[in-house]
Amino acid sequence: MLPDGESAWQKLQGLVYGRGIGGARIFAGLSSFLQRARAVADTILIISHKTEHGHFDPEKINLRNVALKWLKDEGFFDARGFGVAIENVFFESTRDEKLRRIATAGCNVFIDDLPEILTDPNFPAAVERILFSDKPAAAVSGSYKA
Repeated sequence: MLPDGESAWQKLQGLVYGRGIGGARIFAGLSSFLQRARAVADTILIISHKTEHGHFDPEKINLRNVALKWLKDEGFFDARGFGVAIENVFFESTRDEKLRRIATAGCNVFIDDLPEILTDPNFPAAVERILFSDKPAAAVSGSYKA
């Protein structure tokens, strides 16, 4: 642990998800997943816990705007690309707001890379939970336990 490690981590996140987001690349397999989902007429929602600005960002870059620009640049909203409707992208300011959005959006399945989202007591019980991970057997359902 570094002294003041949480602040250092939040500063790094602000840089990566702000000014540095243009260097992000789509995770291997996402393109084929989205194309398959589109082929079977699944509706894709993007529900993210993302503050408007990084906590320690002196530039106050709007993290939501740069995330939307990245999604657009990568073809997420292009009818010939992934065909995700921009109105199906939701940025929530808190974890609780994200959980409420999952509950009210009518999701059947939700994929997240954070086990603490999937194991939160307020996660909607009827929604199948899948942990996004590079580890085998990451798919889980029902009452997922990390």
